[in-house]
Amino acid sequence: MENVEVEYSSFFLSPEVGMAGRLYLTSKRYVLPRVRVRYAGLFTEGFRERATNWDVQFEKRTLQLVEGRAELGVPFTLDNGGQINPRVGVEGRWLLSGSKIKERDLNPDRDPDRVFSRDVGGDDTVVTGTVGFGMSVPVADSMALVGSFDGAVTTEEAWRALGYLGLTYSF
Repeated sequence: MENVEVEYSSFFLSPEVGMAGRLYLTSKRYVLPRVRVRYAGLFTEGFRERATNWDVQFEKRTLQLVEGRAELGVPFTLDNGGQINPRVGVEGRWLLSGSKIKERDLNPDRDPDRVFSRDVGGDDTVVTGTVGFGMSVPVADSMALVGSFDGAVTTEEAWRALGYLGLTYSF
């Protein structure tokens, strides 16, 4: 059986601001621009683990990053009153502080002054291109088929796809 005791001081914050609206091109045609900016900060000083097989102290871990997204949608109204909204966008993530973890081995059988740093990996700047659509199509008096699909490719050679399809009923 393993017994682990953990002590840490930590702080996390993630304020975000966003804006969206309709930008009319003509009296009936418009686009839907959206922008969002987020800051995320994580500060853990003196994280310490004591266990049966190891004792380690993470002396400092600071992570600060800024994330932004811009998106443009062009909605189309269907003859049956439904709407399809194709959209395209770009996201960016920028690391503001180092991504290293400083550790100290607290095992009394080892050198207590042995401190080492390691990189947690990942790119400091990541850009993502996104494409997708949302839809709402009436299927009966009070029912509509709704759905969304989004796909993305990043500069970290990663991709993602997500979506949903549902039926709504209004009463």
